[in-house]
Amino acid sequence: MGWTKVDFLTTGDSYYETVVAEIAKAQTSILMEAYIFRADALGKEIIAALAAARARQVRVFLRLDGAGSREEIGVLSKLCEEADIELEVFHPLPFAMAGAYYPSGFAPVDNFLARWRMMNRRNHRKLLIVDEKIAFAGGRNVDAVESEKHSGSQAWHDLSLRLEGEGVQRLLHAFWFRPGRHLPEDDCLMNHSWRLRQERNNWLARKIQTAQKRVWITTPYFSPTPRMLFHVRAAAKRGVDIRIVLSKKSDVMISRWAALGIYRRILRWNVKLFEFIPVLLHSKLWIIDDTLIVGSGNFNHRSFIHDIELDCLLRQEGHVAEAAKIVLEDQKKCEPVTWEAMGKVGVFRRMLYWCVSWFSYWL
Repeated sequence: MGWTKVDFLTTGDSYYETVVAEIAKAQTSILMEAYIFRADALGKEIIAALAAARARQVRVFLRLDGAGSREEIGVLSKLCEEADIELEVFHPLPFAMAGAYYPSGFAPVDNFLARWRMMNRRNHRKLLIVDEKIAFAGGRNVDAVESEKHSGSQAWHDLSLRLEGEGVQRLLHAFWFRPGRHLPEDDCLMNHSWRLRQERNNWLARKIQTAQKRVWITTPYFSPTPRMLFHVRAAAKRGVDIRIVLSKKSDVMISRWAALGIYRRILRWNVKLFEFIPVLLHSKLWIIDDTLIVGSGNFNHRSFIHDIELDCLLRQEGHVAEAAKIVLEDQKKCEPVTWEAMGKVGVFRRMLYWCVSWFSYWL
């Protein structure tokens, strides 16, 4: 297994333009899933590209999350029906009419009670597989806020990968929720079953626990589990270079408050915290020694406990070096979080952040 070609797509337009170009060249199949798929100008452009592929008799299968894309499902379902695109809504919300959509994976029975039971289990993955040979993975949804063409200088800062190689078959395995186990030579981390979730979390914990040189994490949502915080603290005590790049701006303010609630504790451990200033940072990137992890998983409870995630593993020296350059460039656009700055936070805000941090399990 492995990757024969990897392209780092660091701007929204480079990602969406490459996606549309690959869809235009598809010959047999296009499999796509997203947490958020907006029916905005960008979303309609992607749907038009998928419709053109379907008109060439290419199989097109689109999976959207029932919560992340809830506001757009009605419009998108009509567009997909007109273009003969297979649409699957992952765990529709209970308020939608039962039977209106085909649920996937963990909801074989589509009724009101089943939807309530699975409402907190979301599909947070962002994955596109073309002809079972080329894949795109990372943090980008289909949303104009991530496109420079549509949002200008305020477009979110994110990271996606274009991948080729035998590892695409492993991503295909994940896309269809096939059972399996994680192996040391795997090219991606999956968590769509209880066993895979445990193995993913254990693998990440071991990587931090055994890190010798560095643990660099870029994430927009930061509310780690106590277990992960324990390993971060232990690694920092061993002298490992721990850097965490977060976003100063947030689209989920309660998540930011939860992060602020643990800043002071993290700073006591000699962990370096940075907040990205220019725009909202949405990248999910980990470098642990000489292993690179890029995907949809955040460093928060939701990714470890609740949501379905997919992260690609890259171990080639060139790929890790390129990702390290991205992290260092991002740090130049950051403001370091200091103990002195946190000391200036008022008592009311400290209490607010502390209270919100108690709800990290749901964040």
